[in-house]
Amino acid sequence: MSTTNRSILALILTACAVFATSSAGVAATPARETLIDRAIALNSPSSGPAQGLNGAFTTLIALVSANGQIARVLSGAGPYTVWAPTESAFADLFEDAAANCVSITPELVNSLLLYHVTDGRQDAAADQGYRHYDTLLGAFLAADGHAITDAAGRTANIIDSNQFADNGVLHAIDRVLMPFALPNQCPPGRGRAPHRAS
Repeated sequence: MSTTNRSILALILTACAVFATSSAGVAATPARETLIDRAIALNSPSSGPAQGLNGAFTTLIALVSANGQIARVLSGAGPYTVWAPTESAFADLFEDAAANCVSITPELVNSLLLYHVTDGRQDAAADQGYRHYDTLLGAFLAADGHAITDAAGRTANIIDSNQFADNGVLHAIDRVLMPFALPNQCPPGRGRAPHRAS
């Protein structure tokens, strides 16, 4: 992650920590290996080269850990499915936001995290054809094979699937899913196109 993106993440985490103290909690029953535990294990060097996920979830883990509501949900009984963006996916999001003069606020982070969680244990390896999922945010996701389409019409690819925890399953994706398109909030003449087209 670049120095600029590290600085952006540090500011976001500080703001999220303040936001989390005033957010309503969700009651949760502890699980043995939670989805958070699974993401941390996959993110560590001991996950091995076969997984290819060492360091892939550093930003995701930091954002979830700073958000008390999401952390409690993902530590609960579930089951849940987490569509987990990688480091490069978050780097693209930060670049797109900066290009469109959009501040990544704690409220936006909270919405994005909720949008990446769906009820139930969704098996990405099963041939289920087209599927429609309601997220914990309320907005929908559509899945077809190993492609996920968000409410903004953008597509993410599942790059690693079926990482099971006691309270659900995690699928790594190569893009941050959006419940809405990022608006261009730049003054006239300053905005530019997003980093990656849909």
